Amino acid sequence: MPCNPTTAFLTPALRNRNVTLTPVINLVGRPPKLYQTALQLLDDVHQGKITAEEMLAETIRCLIIARNEKRQRMETLLSDLKKSEGAMPLSAEEIITLLKQHLACRGSSRLPVMIVAAAYQVAEQYIRRALFSSKISQCGR
Repeated sequence: MPCNPTTAFLTPALRNRNVTLTPVINLVGRPPKLYQTALQLLDDVHQGKITAEEMLAETIRCLIIARNEKRQRMETLLSDLKKSEGAMPLSAEEIITLLKQHLACRGSSRLPVMIVAAAYQVAEQYIRRALFSSKISQCGR
C-alpha cells in the first residue's frame, strides 16, 4: 500500500523528542502539513473525538483507495504503451527533448544513471566491433 515515502517517525523531528506530542508543538519536517496533521490526529484520538480503531480503519481505507488509483493509472499507461508498439521510433531530437523534460522533473535523480546505461546498451555493438578491430590490427603488427 502507498505510504509516506519519507522515514516519517524516524526523522529527527520525532525521534529525539522527550515531550508530549500535542498540536501546538512545531515539528520540523517536510512537508510541514504532514507533521501538523499527524499531531492533530493523535490529539483527536487522545481527546476521544475518534477511536484509534476508527482512525486505523479510515487510514487503511484511504490507502486502499490510493493504491487502487495508482494501479489503475499504471494499467492505463501500460495499455497506452502497448498501443504504441510498431509506431515510428522517436527522432534523436525528440529523445533529447524528452530527456531534458525528465531531468527537469522533481525526483528524477535516477534518470541520469538510466540514460548512461541505455547509451551503453545501444553503443554496445559498436564498442565490441571497435575493440575487435583494434585487437585484429594489433595482431597484424
